[in-house]
Amino acid sequence: KFQKVDKEFIGLMRKVSGKNSMIEVLGIEGMVKSLERMVGTCTTIQKHLNQYLQTQRQQFCRFYFTGDDDLLDIIGGGSGIGKVAGHLGKMFAGVVGVEGNDLIGPAAEIDGIVSKEGEIVKLTKPITLNENVISWLNKLEKGMQESLANLLCSALDSETSEGRSNVVIWSEKYPAQIVILAMLVQWSMSIDDALSINLSGETK
Repeated sequence: KFQKVDKEFIGLMRKVSGKNSMIEVLGIEGMVKSLERMVGTCTTIQKHLNQYLQTQRQQFCRFYFTGDDDLLDIIGGGSGIGKVAGHLGKMFAGVVGVEGNDLIGPAAEIDGIVSKEGEIVKLTKPITLNENVISWLNKLEKGMQESLANLLCSALDSETSEGRSNVVIWSEKYPAQIVILAMLVQWSMSIDDALSINLSGETK
């Protein structure tokens, strides 16, 4: 439909370019009806396009953070990282890039994410890019969550085993987000333990 409207519009503009005044342009036979028909067709096309983009957003909810033009750019860019890279920050707050092996080749895979501060978080399991963009973006999102959860568990176990005296060394092993979250978890657990002590000094 769009190609038909585009061709018709170009043909109409060629006729207009041969006129020397607006009066002559308005005198072109069927011009008003042609323009009205093209507007109606474009409205229908836009409606169908919006419905299509909505179905894409339902398959990957982080697409709701991108505009229509950005989403079309992502979807139309093939299965690789090329067109997606420039929009990662809109879909994943704090992420500015990814690391991986042969990111533009046939065996491309992502094995880490890069934050605005330059920190690199290695994924527990690399994400291959040999599927459609929605499939591997969903896997990337889940991979991020799993990797951060594993890092948090490791940080909590490590802090408990190494003790408070090595907190600086401990904090340098993990991303800042994980360090802050682990300290908040430990603080909450400490408060919970303190509140659970009864008057006799024994824990409940």
